[in-house]
Amino acid sequence: IECTGVRVLPVGAVGADVAREEGEDFADVAAWRDAHERFWHGEEYRAHAGDPGFTVADDTPAVVEWFAVTARLGQL
Repeated sequence: IECTGVRVLPVGAVGADVAREEGEDFADVAAWRDAHERFWHGEEYRAHAGDPGFTVADDTPAVVEWFAVTARLGQL
């Protein structure tokens, strides 16, 4: 995998481009945010973060990374 770009932006600033380019077939930004908040606010993520009350807000920083697959295992 080759990293082709990185941006840090507030969750509230995530736009349709990020939601679309994630490749998970989100219908819009609201669907992207709903799916991610369910993950971030889940018990497993909160336990991993060491914060049982962790909550994402519009100003929470998100790291958005773009990448290209340069080789697949078994195809090297």
